[in-house]
Amino acid sequence: MKRLPISLPFAIAVFLNCAEYNTDPLLLLNLAGGGSNPVRSIQSGVHSIATTSDTIAITSVTSGLAFVYCSMSVGSSNESYMPTCRLNGTSQLVIESNSGSAQSVAWYVVEFSSGASVQSGSTSMTTGVTQLDVAVSTFDTSRSFPIVMSRMSGAVQSVDERRTVTVQMLDSSTLRFQRNESDPALTTNIEWQLVYLPACSVQSGQSTIPAASSSLVVPISTVSTGQAFSVISSRAAAASNGIEAEYVVRAALSSSSITLSRESTLNTVDVSWSVVECFDGTTVQHGSTTVSAAYGNSPLLTGSLSSAIDQSRSIPIATNSIWDSTPDLTSAADQDSGFFRTNFQDSSTVQFLRGSNQTPKAGTINWQAIQFVN
Repeated sequence: MKRLPISLPFAIAVFLNCAEYNTDPLLLLNLAGGGSNPVRSIQSGVHSIATTSDTIAITSVTSGLAFVYCSMSVGSSNESYMPTCRLNGTSQLVIESNSGSAQSVAWYVVEFSSGASVQSGSTSMTTGVTQLDVAVSTFDTSRSFPIVMSRMSGAVQSVDERRTVTVQMLDSSTLRFQRNESDPALTTNIEWQLVYLPACSVQSGQSTIPAASSSLVVPISTVSTGQAFSVISSRAAAASNGIEAEYVVRAALSSSSITLSRESTLNTVDVSWSVVECFDGTTVQHGSTTVSAAYGNSPLLTGSLSSAIDQSRSIPIATNSIWDSTPDLTSAADQDSGFFRTNFQDSSTVQFLRGSNQTPKAGTINWQAIQFVN
């Protein structure tokens, strides 16, 4: 992309105005010089898992310029049913789980044409490991955000705290993965991605919803929500014993805060979060959809966008909380009720599917429709 000349008076004006409006001046100077995160393509699909490792052919993407985002519905609350996604080379998407059935995955492969960069990898947490630091190539923490997915084997419902992993940017060359309890015999497999977007500013942190609380409001520097989105990961407390209502967290973004909410008030839950605000024309629509206790996927639950999007350059990101029917919210059997496959039904609608094979449970979904520039 051709860069425009920047005069000294213009640069001084940018710095002065940025001081007034709490905006990063280097980011605006970069944009004035032609910086952006143009999307070359977005490929998407819905896949029903048939084996423990399914490979999906995709149109070739440029290595280091693409990332994958997945959401899923699962048909069991056993730990082995939670899948992960990763790109393999330039033309394959690999979806893995330790149970090859009853999962439906919505996937989006986002490829940028220039400017952006993506690092990715696979790692694992073995017996006794609750914290793992992974070295990566040097990156700008103020322009980058991490994505993490995890899986493990085991035909039990009460050990989610051994699988759930948070990721945070420890410094400019290290990602830190944490969980609150290790398994005495089983390994937790982790797939991670680190996305750098030069035309975006990222605020990030790690926060804890305390015991006896169902939500936490985290202050952030002012953002424009119409061009900002959030990405989170959560890890269950060691004492949670797999109770989804304790650790399944939804995020809501305002101009000055990110609110993290769950349905239970038992124990604590740790949440790593990133707020990404883009200044290159990327737009974000936010919405909330209520899940009734009677919702059973027919018809599919939906959310309406206020403006139609271009699906060829857009992705949905959703988070949710989940209620259970026990008086004190102590069910560990709600993984199948508490995770939603999220994809666009059409240019004005986002839709949600869960795989509950038990009594459906109520909840709230907070969703974001992100349209990148091209």
